[in-house]
Amino acid sequence: MKFIRSLAPALTVLLLAAPILRGQDFSKYRDFSLGTNLATVLKRTDKKLADVTTTHGAPTLFQELTWWPPSLPGASARSDSVQSKFF
Repeated sequence: MKFIRSLAPALTVLLLAAPILRGQDFSKYRDFSLGTNLATVLKRTDKKLADVTTTHGAPTLFQELTWWPPSLPGASARSDSVQSKFF
């Protein structure tokens, strides 16, 4: 009986900790991660600096770039549910 009483809290902690252990890192998508500099993003997306728009200049610089992941021609089912990525 003592064994079951000591096992119950351990199982409860394990069940509550399981989602945390399997948590997904939302700061990354494909080869991109938060904090990546503009030159690296342009290189990985094959875009030019002319494709970047500046929306606000002071006190913080905001630069925007929209990128559409390449899709395979003739593929009936998309392998990626993301249609566009806004940097």
